[in-house]
Amino acid sequence: LKEIVEEGKTGVFFNAGDISDLARKIGELIQSPQDVKEMGLHARRNFEEQYTLDKNMVLLEEIYQKTLI
Repeated sequence: LKEIVEEGKTGVFFNAGDISDLARKIGELIQSPQDVKEMGLHARRNFEEQYTLDKNMVLLEEIYQKTLI
């Protein structure tokens, strides 16, 4: 998801398989509810701008059109 998530803006990353890192990140998020709320708003806006069904249909139609040419 590194292509989708922007660190600190639309989410946070942790080292895969590192339970301590995950726990630390969760602890940081619990201490920063306003930051979590803002990340959620940014993530929603990003989704609505890039990943809705309508957006994906347009992209899929473009792929089909290029294939037919």
